Amino acid sequence: MKLPMTPVVMVLALSCSTLVAQDSISKARQSQNQKVEAFYKQAEQAYKDGDVKGAKSALRNVFAIDRSHGPAYALALKLKGNGNDFKIKARQRQLAAVILPIVDFGEMPLSDALRFFSKLVEETSKDKVIPNFVIHDKNNTLKDVPVTLKMKNVPANVVLEYLMNLSNATAKFDQYAISIKPRGTRKTPTKPIAKDDGF
Repeated sequence: MKLPMTPVVMVLALSCSTLVAQDSISKARQSQNQKVEAFYKQAEQAYKDGDVKGAKSALRNVFAIDRSHGPAYALALKLKGNGNDFKIKARQRQLAAVILPIVDFGEMPLSDALRFFSKLVEETSKDKVIPNFVIHDKNNTLKDVPVTLKMKNVPANVVLEYLMNLSNATAKFDQYAISIKPRGTRKTPTKPIAKDDGF
């Protein structure tokens, strides 16, 4: 014969089931928050890498879970407003992120130095970064300018800056290439004082 549950036992049973349900809801929310943050971090990283499609895809995943995620909306507005500028800045960041172990150009024409430099960046980045240098010089004053540069463990954007200073040229990033142009009246190139070159 079953004895009827006393009010105290009933209250305890209801309290336990309520606590279990609340704990389950709390864990589900925590799991959702973790997913949202993971997707948002993916979107942020893709944005930094210049991967527009990847950033948009990750943001869609964020909004599928949390439509009111403020940082994701801010990032979506950045993506929408930047267009080509975003891609250009991304290319600049990508080049700066490539650390070249050894750079050694000895009295080399600028055109050859840029070709070797491009190959070095591609190999070091495992083909993730392709500079694609294009020299625009009607008077052909740049391509044969001799440059000498020796450095170790240096970001690729710093190497580019040195090469431009040595040849009195400018480098302009666009969506698909880096355009090299004469800066103006050409000065006699001087060798830089290469810091931390180890040579």
